[in-house]
Amino acid sequence: ETTEKRGGLALTDAIFIHSRDGENWHRYNEAYFTPGYENEHNWVYGDCYPAYGIVDSGREVYYMYTKDWHRSVGCPKPINLYEVRKDGFACYLADGKERTLVTKPLIFSGKDLHINFQTSAYGYIYVDVLDKDGHKLSENESFEIYGDNIDRRILFSDGSDFSKYEGKPIRLRFIMRDAKLYSLKFD
Repeated sequence: ETTEKRGGLALTDAIFIHSRDGENWHRYNEAYFTPGYENEHNWVYGDCYPAYGIVDSGREVYYMYTKDWHRSVGCPKPINLYEVRKDGFACYLADGKERTLVTKPLIFSGKDLHINFQTSAYGYIYVDVLDKDGHKLSENESFEIYGDNIDRRILFSDGSDFSKYEGKPIRLRFIMRDAKLYSLKFD
């Protein structure tokens, strides 16, 4: 039981929104943080308020904080610490079946592809280079990629890099199983 009646139908989850230009925003419909396991103080109006700002830990994670039990009287209000992997706010998720993700056409500069990813021991990621129409360009596959890393350099099975595709419109195809792809960049 809660200590008071519900104060309204306000959103009590924290959700994630993002923008590349500060004017156009994308809102995710899934909860990013929830009020947690039910107790006598939560799941009422005002739970799970995120604090302003994100703190860089200097490691592979950011810190984020929320305040809970906003409407409870006579008890301290807990502040919760969350660790979020760098560039890990959203991901493409491949479950236990093989899934394929193909990017929009992109033009890059640099020779090295780096990805932020996570797999299980069962999981994997492979990367192919496609032309802008979706036809395979790379003769070689990438190595099987597995593990948990925020900055893994990707090479092809013959040891070559991505330099021959620099400045040309390409697509990347990620073949994945039991894996999360958070972000990618070229250097």
